[in-house]
Amino acid sequence: MKTFKELLAESTKTYAVRVKIAGDLPEGFEAKFKDYMTKYETVEFKKVGSTPVQEHPHEFPRIKNKEVAIYDVETSYPISFPQLEGVLAEQFGLALDHIRVKHPADITEIMPDDEGEYESKLMDTEYKDAPKLDQPLYGDEYNMSLFKELMTDRSEQSATQDAGKLISMGDEQGETLLKREDKNPEGVQTGSITRHSK
Repeated sequence: MKTFKELLAESTKTYAVRVKIAGDLPEGFEAKFKDYMTKYETVEFKKVGSTPVQEHPHEFPRIKNKEVAIYDVETSYPISFPQLEGVLAEQFGLALDHIRVKHPADITEIMPDDEGEYESKLMDTEYKDAPKLDQPLYGDEYNMSLFKELMTDRSEQSATQDAGKLISMGDEQGETLLKREDKNPEGVQTGSITRHSK
C-alpha cells in the first residue's frame, strides 16, 4: 500500500499553456522565456516548433508573411492567459497582437483538413447531400397517410382509457346540475350552474 506522501506526490495538478508568437523573436528569447516561467514552477518547457511562413498565419489575421513559434509550457501554478500575453509583450518588447496564449487542447488548435475549395451548403439548390427517401414528405398522398396514422393513434388511445360515469341531466325546467357545497375561505363567490330552457 502506498504512503500518504506518495499519494500526495502523484496527485499534484499541473497547468498546461501553449504560447504562440508570430514574427521574428528577440535574441535569446527562448532562454529568457524559460527563466521567466520558473516563477510559476515550470514542470516542462519545450518548443513545439515553428510554422512555415504563411501569408495569413492561423489566429493572426492582421499579420502577413510571418512564421509562428509555438511553445508548450506546463507549470505547477495556474496562469491567466491574458495576463501572460501582457507580461510577454511587456518583458520582451513584442506587439500584443503577435502573441496568443491558450490551452494546448483548445478547439481552435485542431486545424481543418483542406480538401479542396469550400462550397456553401446554402448555395446547393439541388440538395445533393439530402438523404434519399422511399416516399415523399409532401403532397396529398403524404397528408392522407399522416391523417390515417393520427386517426389510428386516436382510436388506440380512446380504447385504452376508462369509460367515464354517466350523469343524468335532469329535467329542462332549471334543475341544478352542479352545486358547490364547500365554503370558500378566500372570499371567492361560489354558486351553482343551472340549466335554463328557451
